[in-house]
Amino acid sequence: MIHALYRHCYALHRLLLKDRIPEASNVTTLTILMHTVGKDSPLELKKQLASKVFSLSSEFTSADHFYIFTGLAKIDLKHSPLLDTCSKKLAENLHDYSFTQTVLKCCHEVKYRNYTLFSSISKHMADTIDTWRDQQVPEILQAFKKLNFRPVELLDVFAERIIQDPENLPINELLIALRGFSMANHDLKDIKTE
Repeated sequence: MIHALYRHCYALHRLLLKDRIPEASNVTTLTILMHTVGKDSPLELKKQLASKVFSLSSEFTSADHFYIFTGLAKIDLKHSPLLDTCSKKLAENLHDYSFTQTVLKCCHEVKYRNYTLFSSISKHMADTIDTWRDQQVPEILQAFKKLNFRPVELLDVFAERIIQDPENLPINELLIALRGFSMANHDLKDIKTE
């Protein structure tokens, strides 16, 4: 009885929410809704919410792009126009975020591939490799592997870093890194022997 009542209240909540979406004009409010409605919401509701957010894309702040991106993953919706809009800004402003792994995880969850975004992340990580802990890089390589993307610049720089200081990386992290190089069929060029 309680379970049936809960389902009824939840369905009523969704109907009320659906009626309120067209009235909403604040990106932050819509993003919060996106994060709270969940994956189990009806597809029509998710699409309506994403379309309303997309209609406000000219008002997005730098942070909105990230929260909308993660919001789409929370509701398990691949809304390509919205993802493309957010990806473009995320790729341009990588220095503003420490979100790399979250963004790649979201891409994997909604089965979204964006070469420009992935290449920008790879280049940014290669350029800032000194700021990353050695253990973080194999995690990112693992995320790229799940997306079937080969981050050439990052792989090149990371290989050089491993060769310069192989003792700095624990054996299990080194094995993950080597697996990443192997899976990516990455050519280590002049440093193969090392």
